[in-house]
Formats: sequence, structure tokens, C-alpha cells
Amino acid sequence: MKEAEQCTAADRLETARILMNKAMVDPGHNIDGILKDYTVALRVFEEEYSLLDVASALFVVGSLNTRLGKPQEGLAKSLRSVSLFEELGDFRSQMEACFFAGLTFSNCLLSTEAFEMFVKIMEIDEKTKMGDYLRLSDANVFSSRLLASSGEFFKALQYGLKALELSKKTDSVQARGMVHSILTVVYTRLGDLKRAEEHFNELMKLPPEIFNKGSFVSATTAKSVFFAGKNQWEESNRCFDEYFKLLERDPAPAASAAQKEMYAWALEKQGRKDEAKSQLEEAEKIRREANERFEHVSVQAHLIANAKVRLGQTFEARFDIVNVSRARGLLVHIENLVDPKLDIAVFPKMCTIRNDIIYMNKEEIQPFQVKTIRLCFQAKQQGKINLNPRVTYVDDLGKTGTSAANKVTIVVQAPEASTEEASFSELPQIEFKFKSDSTQKAYDFLIKAFWDDYNVQRFPSNDSGWRTLLAIVKGAHVSKHSMYGRAGRCGAVTSELERLGLVESRLFPGERGRGGRVVKLRFCGEKEHAKRQFG
Repeated sequence: MKEAEQCTAADRLETARILMNKAMVDPGHNIDGILKDYTVALRVFEEEYSLLDVASALFVVGSLNTRLGKPQEGLAKSLRSVSLFEELGDFRSQMEACFFAGLTFSNCLLSTEAFEMFVKIMEIDEKTKMGDYLRLSDANVFSSRLLASSGEFFKALQYGLKALELSKKTDSVQARGMVHSILTVVYTRLGDLKRAEEHFNELMKLPPEIFNKGSFVSATTAKSVFFAGKNQWEESNRCFDEYFKLLERDPAPAASAAQKEMYAWALEKQGRKDEAKSQLEEAEKIRREANERFEHVSVQAHLIANAKVRLGQTFEARFDIVNVSRARGLLVHIENLVDPKLDIAVFPKMCTIRNDIIYMNKEEIQPFQVKTIRLCFQAKQQGKINLNPRVTYVDDLGKTGTSAANKVTIVVQAPEASTEEASFSELPQIEFKFKSDSTQKAYDFLIKAFWDDYNVQRFPSNDSGWRTLLAIVKGAHVSKHSMYGRAGRCGAVTSELERLGLVESRLFPGERGRGGRVVKLRFCGEKEHAKRQFG
């Protein structure tokens, strides 16, 4: 990792990607440290207008925002990530974003919306025939948990058994742990202690490290419920106490409400009815207060645009408006999103503009919907341009409200002097020390592919460099296994390139492949650093 950091010091995008990846694997990072590094990386991605990178950072930042007490802000980021991946056609990443959005909804105690997100993962996989068994297993486990929390144990069992079937198609120990823990709980609550014990024993056989803090394996909950089902009250109450102490150190309203409801059931079985009633009332209060937070329209807005452009350059800006509530609202207008120093080359049909104000004509925005305004500007004057957008809307009570977006500064520079094209061998290269020669060969092949498309064939940058896995296998002379992998997981070469942020993947419709779609990779050539390398 340090070697890669040294190699990329001159490139903002590469450095930001490494910072983001390092944040997740550094054992010394706590939640605040991870959020800080991801936020820095996200700022760079937005200033470079690297939308795939933006989407990748958003769902993690959104999840962390929610855990740290900013639920509206967190949900807005999570929903924008899902929307971006869908727009870009990156369905595998969209499934991951949906999973995190489901977690975020769940942490906000919005169970219906969380369940819909997990179901959306299943729908995407069914539509694309992707076969991402690990993500499907996770989605079914969390769907089962949500149903169990609402008392729908027979439905919870269906999703839990589906997760069990899917987990067997992966090599993930954590996936098995998640499945056995939820099935232990569900079978116990259904009174089938024989099957509950089977899954409990399987859970206890797993490596102890998967039960560490931060794991999705709810071993303590499974123990507390299982022991209560067997009337082993001393062990059950000890496990419940252990979990409540953990929540005191790391508060989580959703987990607290669910645990109190489970504890109320255990107390009721012990004949401690007054204590059980008190736990249920506390859980209901947590859920009620959480739902009240999202009862009325609340708008979050965010602007993304290049931080630096050239005089005369045409560039896109993206303005996302998110309704973070369960109510419908109306969008009235947007102020301070246009500037006299910028000509508008492309303007959305649903809007009108008068006196530099964009009128939305009371466009309806649905609950938890993302509305995106895309503007295409042309810089006509050098200097700094400050955009401070503000949205005016009408909420579900008929009241007018405003939401201020982030401030964006655009620096318009002098036109870039034209230079003669360099040959491919003369291009400045960013070198990495890869784990295998195969990764180096695939990386070199993808760089050359981008160069051929962008500077020789004169394809648009967005269309340049895309190659199928089979084309990479043949062109780079690497093995199929190194690219395709097995059991729904990427090959070692593909994984290493994606982990380092050197390539991106996308499903292309209307081509031969599973479900009429095919996966292609390319060197991240549409980014500004690639344009500086290649032309």
C-alpha cells in the first residue's frame, strides 16, 4: 500500500482512491477516522467529476453518517449512490449500494424501506443474471431479520432458508455465521428447538473471530434467544445484559429497539410481565421517535461540478435533490445554480429559467426519491465562479421550505496549449508493483486499449477502452481463471485491479452473454488523470 501511495502522489484521483481503500483496511482506524478519510476522498472525486468514484464513496459515507447521528444526511448520500450506479449501468456496484442503503434505512428504523432495498438487490440479480451469491445471501439474511423484528417469523424463515441455500454457493464463513444466527433465532421463536439447536451448534463451530465487533454475525442475540427458548434463564439473561452493555458503549437505536423486543419476549416467558411491558414500551418509544423524524418532507441537495475547467470548455454539472421523508413534496425553484460567466449549453426540459432562477414548475418529488438536474455549461470568462445553490419546495403540510446545498467553486483557466501527440511508448506511466505478472499484463493491455480508442480511433473518452474479460484473456495472454474467478467471485487479476482503483467494470446490454449482457473492464481513462497521460 505504501509503495502505491508513493507512486500516485502526483495524481489526485489515484491518491484519493488509495486513501479510501486504506481507510477500510487500517486496523487503527475507528469510525470517525474512516469517515474523515472517505470524506476527503469524496471531495476529490466530486472536484474531478469522477462519478463512479463518487458513487463508490457515497454509500459508505452515508452509512457512517447515519451511525454517527446524522440520519437524513446519511440516507441522502446512500440514495444518491444507488441512483448514480443505476444511471451509470454498474449493476454489481448498485447491488452493493442497495445493501448499504438497506442497512442505513434499517438503522433509521425505516423497516419497510430497508426491506424494499434488500428486495431490489434480488431483483437486479434476477434481471442481470449476475449470480452474486454472497450479496444475495446477505440481502436474504437482513430481510429475514427485519421480518423477525416485526414478528413475521414464518416469512422470516423463508428468507433465512433461501440465504442458507445461497451461502452454500460461497466460501464466506461470515455468510454462514449470519445465516445460522438468524435461523437459530427464527426457529426458536417458532418453537422448533430441534432445528434451532442444529443451527446454534453450527454457529458455535465457526471461528471466533467472526463474532468480533463490527461483524454482521449476531451471535450474542442468537445465544440470548436460544437459551431463553430452552428456559436456561441464567445464560439467556447474561447474554442479554452483555448486549445491552455493548449498546451503552456504542448506541444504535435500531439494534436497541429490536433487542428490547426480544428481551420482552424472554421476560414474558419467565413470568416477569411488568418488566416485559416496560421493555416493549421503551422499544415502541424508540421506533415512534425515529418515524416522526421522517414524517414530513425534508429536502437534501448537493451539487457536483469540476473544480477546474478551461476557457471555452463545455462541462457537465449535476445537482441532486433528495426527499428524505415518507411524504410527498413539490419542487418550486433553484437559485444560485447559474452564473453570468457560464453559458448554458444543455438545459433540462422539465425546467424553465428566468432571471438566473431555475423553475421546477412544482415538480412532485416522491418519498425517498432522488431528482437529478443535469446542466451542461460552457466557460466563457476566466476567473473564479462561486455557486451556492438553494432549493425552494412545498412540503406535505403546504408550507414553503428551503434547503441550501454545498458551495462549489469553479476555477476557469486559460485554454490549454495544443501539443503534438506523443507515441504510446513516450507516455508518462504510473507504475505499480503488482502481485503477479498476469496483473501487470492485463493492466498494460487495458492502458493500450484506452490509448487506441481515445487517441487513434478518436472515440469519446466515455466510450474508450472497454474490453470484455475474454478479450483481455486473449490480448494480455492471461488465464481465464485469473479474470473470471469462480463461485460468483472475480478472478485474482480482476480483483487486484479493481481494489487499486485502476479499472472500472460495467455491464453492457444488447450483447452476447448471460441475460443478453456482458461485463467489460477498462482502465479508468475517462478521468482527468488519464486525459493528461494520453493527450
